[in-house]
Amino acid sequence: MSDTNIADKLKQTIDELQIDKHVNDFVIQLETAFTTARDKVATLAAERGDDVERFLDKMSTTIDERTEGRFAPHVDKVRETVSNGVTKLADQRPSTTPVTPVAEDEIPAAE
Repeated sequence: MSDTNIADKLKQTIDELQIDKHVNDFVIQLETAFTTARDKVATLAAERGDDVERFLDKMSTTIDERTEGRFAPHVDKVRETVSNGVTKLADQRPSTTPVTPVAEDEIPAAE
């Protein structure tokens, strides 16, 4: 059996099973799920950002008290990193401004 026959049969089987279509559908579903999850997390970060900041303050204070400040620079760095991450997430939340559809007759004609 030659390599050409195997390659042709493999291609024919792939075409028959529509593997490329299934892979594309899967990728679209994965992108949609990721976008939805990111939007939900971003919205949550925007809504609960103040709570996160209060928690970070309390956590930093507690760690500093229990370790007598030995790890203060590390704690401050972690606190800043988490705070910045929450802020960046909140900035990525989806717009809450409703989009008004434009009728086709309202679209200006190209010159």
